Amino acid sequence: MHLSCIASILAGGDCIDDTAILESPNAQVILGQIMPAPSRFGVFLRSFETSDIADVERVAALLLKRAWLAGAGPGDEPLTIDVDSTICQVYGNKKEGAYFGYTNLRGYHPHLAAVGKAAVGKTGDILGIVTREGNANTARGAGEFVTQVINNARAAGATGEITMCFDSGFFSRAVRDAASAGDVRFSITTRMSKRLKGIISDIQEDAWTSIPYWLEGGADVAEVKYRQIQ
Repeated sequence: MHLSCIASILAGGDCIDDTAILESPNAQVILGQIMPAPSRFGVFLRSFETSDIADVERVAALLLKRAWLAGAGPGDEPLTIDVDSTICQVYGNKKEGAYFGYTNLRGYHPHLAAVGKAAVGKTGDILGIVTREGNANTARGAGEFVTQVINNARAAGATGEITMCFDSGFFSRAVRDAASAGDVRFSITTRMSKRLKGIISDIQEDAWTSIPYWLEGGADVAEVKYRQIQ
């Protein structure tokens, strides 16, 4: 059953119904075994409990390490990691941890981290996923997740400079401290406030530098001291 799940994912499947393609005679010849019907997958997946998630995370980290040490990783090249949260909608009202969140959809609100588009190879490898309840705030548990992602990347053989990118949902002391403790560079979008807007408006025009963007003249960057953090 485990092999069947992996084969379905490799074939592009993202739901139980997609496993029906494995019932094709050609697929079964390639895989060397008779594949179960989609209903069997449902029974198998429902047998897992929340406590099994940690085991899956350990297996994912091990597979990443093996792939990167075999040559698929960045090695000593710079590595950019994009960290975000997403909404995974579900429809069963008895799924553990599935609640309504800020999007008014029932589901989960996991953290995830992937190799950024600017990174060497642009592989989009997943470096970490943490399943969370659907009503969890983006910042909840973010510090611990950042530490886990850094540890996964280093354990998998990334020895070069690491840069992590976050949106404003991750703007917190916990994230900053975790990134600093992990000795990585990081960029966090801050929430706009009246005081911050005033500081930005006071930046002189010649202090702005244009940066590459899909829209001509659509993005500029400037450096300014906002607050001294001890």
